[in-house]
Amino acid sequence: VMCNIWSRYRENPDMDTEELTLGDIEKFIIDNRDELSEVRGIGLTGGDPLLMRRDFVQIVKTIRNNLAGVHLGVQTNGLIPELAYERLRQIISFYPDFSLAVSLDGIGETHSFIRGTPEAFEKITQTIKYAHDLGIKDISCGMTLNKYNYKEIKEVQVYAQKLGVEFSCFSAEVSDYFNNMVNNEFLFTDK
Repeated sequence: VMCNIWSRYRENPDMDTEELTLGDIEKFIIDNRDELSEVRGIGLTGGDPLLMRRDFVQIVKTIRNNLAGVHLGVQTNGLIPELAYERLRQIISFYPDFSLAVSLDGIGETHSFIRGTPEAFEKITQTIKYAHDLGIKDISCGMTLNKYNYKEIKEVQVYAQKLGVEFSCFSAEVSDYFNNMVNNEFLFTDK
């Protein structure tokens, strides 16, 4: 209910051609290496690159090889645990300090409803367990607040602690970037 950027790609599949290629990313890094030398952290997001970019492992490797001093991490919805596990396994083989942030927008059915995916809550829980199994130390959960979940903040915080991960809350953004300009799902009720 908070981000409909995926619908742009479904409605207009040619938008995939607007994505940066692995070559584009590598060229940008090499061409701007001096300017990027002061960067200490890069968070990879945008939809869900961990799950949707077939070349995600190569992207991480390219950044790591060219910007050795930068800390890398990814933000994921965690909805395909087995794919997340496989890609994370490959990444930590050459970069064990990789960070993972997983969206957790409610407990049980609340999270599944917000994500529009049956069993989404169970899937993200499995993704987090896989990350622990792989030895990833820096794992966090982010909760984007909206009218459906704001009353569950404490419950989500407790659940994140139970999973052994950090917890953060975010205010929902309404913007063209998220393709949600006509969506009032973020407005809190007076109750």
